Amino acid sequence: MKASTTSRYATIDTGDLVIGDKAFNYNTLEPKLLKANSLKLFNTLFGTDHTLDNLHKYMLGRKTECALTIFSSDTKINYPQYILDAIAK
Repeated sequence: MKASTTSRYATIDTGDLVIGDKAFNYNTLEPKLLKANSLKLFNTLFGTDHTLDNLHKYMLGRKTECALTIFSSDTKINYPQYILDAIAK
C-alpha cells in the first residue's frame, strides 16, 4: 500500500499492485482487514508466507476460504474503523 488520504467519510488507500490489467482496489474488506492487523498475523492464520502484495492476491482469489478461516479462528483480530462505526450505530 502506498498512500492514504482522508476524505470526509473515509480513508482512501492506494498502491501500485496491478492484477491482470486492472489496478488493485485497496478499499475493500480484505485489504482493510490486513491494514488493521499485520502481514504476520494473516500469514499465520492462513498458514502462508506471502509478501504484502501476494497476500492481497491470495485473499482476493480465496475470499470465502479466507473469511471462514478468520471466522473460525480463535485469534483476535482488529477490525477496520468503518466496521466498528457501523456496528456502533
